[in-house]
Amino acid sequence: MGDRFQRLQAVFGVVRRFPNTFTFISTVSPAKAGAKSSFFDPGLHRGDGQVSPMSFNILDGKALSTRYIAADRSGKAISRYWRRLRAEDEATELALVLRALRKVAEHIGSAVRPVYWLGMTPSSGSCIIVDPHEFVGRYPMPPRSVDVLVGLVVKEAYYDLEWSHWVRTKTVDLCSERLRDASDYLIGVLAAGEDIFVDAALPDHSVLSLYLSKYWRHSLSGNDRDPSLPPNPESLADVWRAIVLTGHSPKKLHQGYDRPLQVLLNHTDLLRDLRLLATVSERRVARVDLYERLWTCLSPHLSRIEGDETPPRGVLIRESGAPRKAPPEKERPKKEESEDRADVQEPSKGLEREVGEEVASILDNDRPDVDNWVRTVVKDEDEKVMPTAVSAGSALCSVKPDPDLVHRLKKIFQAQHAGERRFARRRTRRGLTEGKVDSRRLYRWSIDEKIFKMRQKLEPDQQWSISLVVDASASMARKNRGEFPWTATEKTLVSLAEAAKQSRTKLQVYAYYEQGRCCQIVSLLSGDNVFTLCPTGETPSGQALLAAALLSSGKAGKTLILHVTDGGANCGIDVSHATAYCVKNGIDLVTLGCGYTAQTRRMLTEQYENRLRLMEGMYHLPECLEGLIRERLLTDRRTCTS
Repeated sequence: MGDRFQRLQAVFGVVRRFPNTFTFISTVSPAKAGAKSSFFDPGLHRGDGQVSPMSFNILDGKALSTRYIAADRSGKAISRYWRRLRAEDEATELALVLRALRKVAEHIGSAVRPVYWLGMTPSSGSCIIVDPHEFVGRYPMPPRSVDVLVGLVVKEAYYDLEWSHWVRTKTVDLCSERLRDASDYLIGVLAAGEDIFVDAALPDHSVLSLYLSKYWRHSLSGNDRDPSLPPNPESLADVWRAIVLTGHSPKKLHQGYDRPLQVLLNHTDLLRDLRLLATVSERRVARVDLYERLWTCLSPHLSRIEGDETPPRGVLIRESGAPRKAPPEKERPKKEESEDRADVQEPSKGLEREVGEEVASILDNDRPDVDNWVRTVVKDEDEKVMPTAVSAGSALCSVKPDPDLVHRLKKIFQAQHAGERRFARRRTRRGLTEGKVDSRRLYRWSIDEKIFKMRQKLEPDQQWSISLVVDASASMARKNRGEFPWTATEKTLVSLAEAAKQSRTKLQVYAYYEQGRCCQIVSLLSGDNVFTLCPTGETPSGQALLAAALLSSGKAGKTLILHVTDGGANCGIDVSHATAYCVKNGIDLVTLGCGYTAQTRRMLTEQYENRLRLMEGMYHLPECLEGLIRERLLTDRRTCTS
């Protein structure tokens, strides 16, 4: 008891001399320090008798002796078994690591966002951004650091596959009336809940789960908030993560954690069991419902935390009052001001511009650089070009095709193919001086010897290429005149995809919308699978049509782009850039527009002019699409040549 009292006296003596900052920095052993080192808390000593170097500020509430969980130092790094290409040059090593991270993302799924280092791309909403600040400076990069980066990419990739961002947004919207001043708590709980669900969605003992566990330990070991302080939004979420994901509970937790943690842990098994549902749509809807129920149970306990009188951050080293206030700015010593500025950490800006450009030039990126293609076509510097991102669909469409429409479209494709075959048979040139002998012209042997013929075969590039570009902005999900435009559009595109399966016509289906000032283009057709999405954002029609034209692989005169929309373009480049490019390259662009109001019809007419087919409602889309395909494919001049 006497030794403990002496240690406390020593601590309080130091604090009285330096009331604002209380810092311990030591790298010597207790034996070398002598009796004076006895005031150190035993938690600071490692097992080898050394004192861990630590600098902390008591009044800021940072950890006194323990972190939430210890850093992972056991076992060997996983990436050391497969990562053979390494470099000591900074740009080369960063490019090699980024290439490896992209391969991991592509292996997980085609719907995963592309991976970039922070600072390489201005659009953060449509990409997985990895901050290299913590890992740069040592090249080649240590395998343990690569393990953590792979775990981060695995987490973000499963966010995309399981629609985590949609789940969070939907839950916040549903709980907005009950948020009051606890919105930060809800955001933190949703982030932690999605982490727990993603961890459960991975198969046990899989390689990806090993990477993810290393990432959890790394991210949670960096939390330096004292667990004995009252909870805040970030600390409550981190304690939940630590208990569920690592199996370790922080010691000496404040009593304010008890009831909220009990509610969160009671819902953990229910959240994990949602991974057993069959489809992504079922899992995301079920998670929104569960989070809504969880928030109903949790919010009363959070209001009690907010209502309690929170003690001053740090340790109560004086009477009941708060720590001594800092002197006015004018009276503070210059040395102290410089130390404060040194303690403030600016947010990381990522790679320097020169390094980022060098990394981008080294990478062998197989993805089509549609963004640069669009900027190359649009040479007008005054035109505000949005970033363009192309991705693959992730949610399978459950809408059944219309059998009557499928039958009629199949007959059109069959008639078009039969016409191409007749055209190929008619392409027989007679009266030639070489080739095969033409039995019908043997009588001309004594006249001019032109008794040969040659048949011109149908080339593979003579098949049609059709691109269906669908507006997926927020207006397509609203009810107009008793119908939901997106529902009718889904039915039609599924029927078209079903009819084109057995034909020689190449079909591509894209949906586009605006998100975070970026034109998002999603491919909804992959093999025999048709995907869907939730319409959102504005309508960057001009930019999406230009990107679809750049992505088309058909030949001039055999490429048809069908654009379906319920309104005019309201962001991105002007539609005239897309129409001019299509005219120049022999691409037939037709817009099927649904004008619910006179203003919308006038806007569509001004933007698309003679390339527009107006519809009274989206329920007319099947017959309009069928008639347009019949007109373009069966009235082709070569098909009708006799």
